Amino acid sequence: MSHLDARGTRDNDLVVGDAVPTLVGNDALTLEPNQAVLVADVPPSRPDGDVSVAVPGGVGDILQTVVTNKSAAVGAILTALLLFTAIAANLVAPYDPSKQTPAARLAPPAFMPGGRAEFLLGTDGVGRDLLSRLIYGLRISLAVSFSAVLLAIVVGVLFGLFAGYFGGWVDAILMRITDIQLGIPFVVLALAVLATVKPTPPVIVVVLSLSAWPIYARVIRATVLAEKGADYVLAARAVGARPGRIIFNYIARNILPPILIVGTIDIATMVIWEALLGFIGIGIQPPTPSWGNIMADGKEYILTAWWVAVEPGVAIFITLFSLNLLGDSLQKYIDPRLR
Repeated sequence: MSHLDARGTRDNDLVVGDAVPTLVGNDALTLEPNQAVLVADVPPSRPDGDVSVAVPGGVGDILQTVVTNKSAAVGAILTALLLFTAIAANLVAPYDPSKQTPAARLAPPAFMPGGRAEFLLGTDGVGRDLLSRLIYGLRISLAVSFSAVLLAIVVGVLFGLFAGYFGGWVDAILMRITDIQLGIPFVVLALAVLATVKPTPPVIVVVLSLSAWPIYARVIRATVLAEKGADYVLAARAVGARPGRIIFNYIARNILPPILIVGTIDIATMVIWEALLGFIGIGIQPPTPSWGNIMADGKEYILTAWWVAVEPGVAIFITLFSLNLLGDSLQKYIDPRLR
């Protein structure tokens, strides 16, 4: 088995290998059977000659950043609490969100005059506990938002990877499709789809992802255009690595930073869009609680029982604040220029 040490002397010797090439992660480059490559054809990506991919640090480095950065710590703690509350809604919520108590209809929060201790945040127009409905609404909101962003990332990353790497007519076709999608306003798209199809959670996830994937396609395409001329890509091509392996094994590892940045911010955006759809009546449908339809119910009592409409807005604000804090700290961690 012939190995080309990336830290060795660089000359014009011809090396013939007899094994599958491994370009990233070690200091040695192994060539395919009977394949030859000039040492000078494998350019170094670092001063010491290593052929490697620059990726963010491990979990330990991320945890250290969270501990030492106050903004990151606050954002991580708040986000963790929100996730725990959403996952354990059955245990955290004091009541069934659909349980009605007509005698306690429009009861104010416990801290207000006339409030009742058993209903900490008050009740709505039919006597349902608002705290329980907000907790279950958090579960729906985060589940839909995370799913929509995940689907948008998958579609957008595939479009961006292939458009950026292959270029030419592939890039032209994929980017024209992206431009068409970008030209359709989200509200118009949502009204057109959800007015004809029952707005179930999977349908809402697809509609939300349609508004987001073009952004990922653009971001990933720009990243791939910059990366495909990097040393490690040239080294992979020099030993005959196939385009699929170069795209998914090497380049895809370097698109993690922009995906994390855009994805974290997009989750917060999806929370707003999901609430908007529920508020105008084409989102999650009652009796399933969502922050949007809770606010829609509360608008009828805005002058007499303002808390019904205001409390979901406060919940949305806290969620957006937590996600944006975490996203901003994450951006500073993976982009040294912002530290």
